[in-house]
Amino acid sequence: MDRITAIRSAKSRTRAEIFVNGVSAGTVHKQVIVNAGLQPGQKINGSEISNLKNSDLIQRCSDASLHFLSYRPRSEAEVRQRMKRRGFDPDTINSTVTRLKKQNFINDEEFARYWRDNRTTFNPKSRIMLKKELRLKGINEDVAVEAVEDVDEMDAAFRAGKKKARVLLKLGHDEFEKKLLNYLRWRGFNYEIIKNVCDRLWDQRKKIQ
Repeated sequence: MDRITAIRSAKSRTRAEIFVNGVSAGTVHKQVIVNAGLQPGQKINGSEISNLKNSDLIQRCSDASLHFLSYRPRSEAEVRQRMKRRGFDPDTINSTVTRLKKQNFINDEEFARYWRDNRTTFNPKSRIMLKKELRLKGINEDVAVEAVEDVDEMDAAFRAGKKKARVLLKLGHDEFEKKLLNYLRWRGFNYEIIKNVCDRLWDQRKKIQ
């Protein structure tokens, strides 16, 4: 049976080269070697070498996914799409996503709440628009609905409108209301909420300068 004759560090600090019977069998991630408990002198067969290479693919995909997730939370669909663009095959992506979900690095419920809170704070929109954005990111319908159901649309519309009103202060009432109405309608708010916000902001225009 074949034996591992050496394990040497590769150029990349995260990888190592495995030699079998004195011949290179390729490089794999060092964590794969640790997980498999590989040591020089250990017997190894072709099937085990193939399994190591599959584990290496999953480790590489996991590392790439974690790097992608390091910038901000992502939905499962976003991770899958990015790894597909990176050239990983479907089986590797499935195995990676399963691992990361178990480790709670991918959690669509938490992502949906994160997206709602971030939007509500920095870019207020209506519940229907928030749900649409979540669905476009691959979030399940029920999860999206639950995430946005507690959004206070009147408050969100007022805060969104207040930002816009600051650049409309020099306009007369009709033009002020028209532009603000269109702006809030684009964000998905209904007419009743929009009219309420327009009236309040017009009355408070001297205070928001």
